[in-house]
Amino acid sequence: MNDNAPVLILGAGINGVAVARELALNHIPCCIVDEHDIAFGATSKSSRLIHGGLRYLEYADFQLVRESLHERNRLAKNAPQFIKPLRLHIPVGSRFSGWSNAFSRFMNLSRFSALKPFTRWMEQSPDRGLYVIRTGLKLYDSFAANAQFPAHEVHALGESGIPPVDVSKYKWVCSYFDGQMWAVERFVLAMLEDTWRILSEQQRDFLVFSSHRAEPRGSEIVIMNQAGEQVHSLKPSLIINATGAWGDLTFKDRKIPTERLFRGTKGSHFFTQNRFIKSAIGNDGLYAEAADGRPVFVLPVGGSVMVGTTDIPMDGSPETALATAEELDYLLKLTNELFPGIELTPADIDFFYCGVRPLPYVPANSPSAISRGHSIHRHEVDLDGSVTPLVTLIGGKLTTCRALAEDVVHVVGELLGCQVSHNSRERLYPGAENYPVSPEKLHQLQEELAAKCSLELEQIKLLWEFYGTRLESILEESQKLGPDLSQSVSFTHFPIAVVKWILKHEWVPHLEGLVNRRLMLLYHSPLKRETLVELATLMGEAGLLAQDRTEEAVEALVQTLNQVYGKQVY
Repeated sequence: MNDNAPVLILGAGINGVAVARELALNHIPCCIVDEHDIAFGATSKSSRLIHGGLRYLEYADFQLVRESLHERNRLAKNAPQFIKPLRLHIPVGSRFSGWSNAFSRFMNLSRFSALKPFTRWMEQSPDRGLYVIRTGLKLYDSFAANAQFPAHEVHALGESGIPPVDVSKYKWVCSYFDGQMWAVERFVLAMLEDTWRILSEQQRDFLVFSSHRAEPRGSEIVIMNQAGEQVHSLKPSLIINATGAWGDLTFKDRKIPTERLFRGTKGSHFFTQNRFIKSAIGNDGLYAEAADGRPVFVLPVGGSVMVGTTDIPMDGSPETALATAEELDYLLKLTNELFPGIELTPADIDFFYCGVRPLPYVPANSPSAISRGHSIHRHEVDLDGSVTPLVTLIGGKLTTCRALAEDVVHVVGELLGCQVSHNSRERLYPGAENYPVSPEKLHQLQEELAAKCSLELEQIKLLWEFYGTRLESILEESQKLGPDLSQSVSFTHFPIAVVKWILKHEWVPHLEGLVNRRLMLLYHSPLKRETLVELATLMGEAGLLAQDRTEEAVEALVQTLNQVYGKQVY
């Protein structure tokens, strides 16, 4: 491959970065550009589950469920620092209801116009009953087949370890296991690090432009920073549009003609520190069904409890998507119906977020009925008479990012006429090397590392979720940057030296990117203004922020946290 004509990837979300990693393994040079930040869009605003998609069985999407479960199992093996098994409980109120609903969806009867009145009646039937859910879970178990994710069980309400849902509405709880990834943003950064490693071993550069824009100019693509200054140019061999829900806008803004490919739907979640809901779910999650058929998740995430999600068609630019008061009231109401003794109010919400799913454009009545699978659209772009292949990624989800990337690279190989003979199916993610074989061994290793570095165990546990077995070497490198590891950013567990290491190595474009996606401080409560000031000062010292603009950057971030996330800074 010609290093002077790399593959240009637009979008540094989980799919774009996974594609870069897969390209690198096949000795195909690439660079990646994101107008916002790494993991900025739906990647960082999802339900953070690594799952097969139990409800997809009802739509007979067996291929997606099977692929998702295989990828879930691969992630559990190859990225154990990021993914953990999570027991999910499904509350059930009756034995027999839901069969007509499930049959209608399974057979896709709504595709027959003459049957639509009948299918509408069928799909308004009561919630799914015990036998419908057990049938789905048995099928799910048969696809899963992994010791880390035990088979489903059925419990009566009141049994030990079962969430105390409304006894007047529910009689049983069906429990099963799936995966959870709290630090999705850190997982994306680990994939970027791995891509850089692979290309470095090949003596190739890997350019990552976060918070930059790529524009056609003549026969070239120019890369510009936020000030509109050109910082790089290239003649790509192929362009991959991995901008997710921005996909159609990416074409429109650059005057590239194409048909509509995306139908975005917005999904909102809120997070609470309410001690009663924390106690109610413990370390497990709850998966219930709303009256409109949407799944409702109540999950422990990053020290908070997350409640989501909504599914509303969205036609505007994804960065304008906000969780509305109506959506939050809807989620609060659902939670209070599940746990009538808790009575959450808007005052219990620590923060919220809203992401836009990059679903394929189809004239479907129900957003939840649109496939969560992925597809690859091939087209071309004319760069001043030079026709360049263009590939657009449609759909997909966190769980299947690696499988999507593998499919994309085969398409790239075909278009460029190069051999594709490698994949990442068995490749460990950075930080998974020599991983402890048991929770006891992991705890012992973390205690030893805390003693060696004179850090609190809680600090090591937090950083371990970011770096896994890489942590010891990163702490050693951080120590060289100074100050001593015992000095932390105020009101956080982060050593100042580690933050300096992050600023040096993790493509930080601005203060918001450091706070929300490198340090995950959105989940930190309470979040102090003093913390933000110290971080802005460190960015200034690193040359990533003009030192006379630190206060301006802090104020802008405080407003963003409040307006976009509902997060208060104290």
